[in-house]
Amino acid sequence: MDAISDEDFALFQQVAQEATDRMMTRLQEVCPEANDGRTFPLAEPDYNAKRALDLSAFADALAAFDPARGAELDALLAGKALPELQALLDSGELTRSSWSPTTSTASSATTWSG
Repeated sequence: MDAISDEDFALFQQVAQEATDRMMTRLQEVCPEANDGRTFPLAEPDYNAKRALDLSAFADALAAFDPARGAELDALLAGKALPELQALLDSGELTRSSWSPTTSTASSATTWSG
């Protein structure tokens, strides 16, 4: 198989460059962001389409929350795995609630009793 001539190689390069130019022009038409020199990841947009949270139902509980209890919870939760956290929730140690979970023998469903 013979190598291509210099004339054919030049023609090949010209056709390839024209195809590349057409492709880039089309790309800029359909997706102008594709070649504008931006770096990624992009910054978050200035809008927030999420609904604002209304935490007013918890205002009294948050006002009554003792910083000492916060420190106690921090110490209690440090380094715990999920099963350990579940056990703390089940025991009421995280909520200091008089409510405790019990399992109904009839349905094997967890119910709350006081």
